[in-house]
Amino acid sequence: MIQSSNIQTKSVGMKIFTDDQIWEIKQAAFDIIERVGFKCRHKQVHKMMKQAGAWVKEDNIKIPRHIVKECLVTTPTGWTIYDRNGRRAMEVEGEKSH
Repeated sequence: MIQSSNIQTKSVGMKIFTDDQIWEIKQAAFDIIERVGFKCRHKQVHKMMKQAGAWVKEDNIKIPRHIVKECLVTTPTGWTIYDRNGRRAMEVEGEKSH
């Protein structure tokens, strides 16, 4: 059973991919978002994406990689998980790398 009142600062490091493999995965994701895009039927999202500089055609949205990279700069490196009583249970943290 997980005790939510305990805060532990232990961390486990594990590396599955090399830095080159991570770079390749990121480039592939950028290519897919930019060239293939994704389907979205929400008209407000279409409007928001167009205003941001994305290409919207019918329900398909393609986002240029420079916009995705700008968004990634603003993402947090971690977040807090709370228990059902609203008490902090766990901190999830990662490294900021772009």
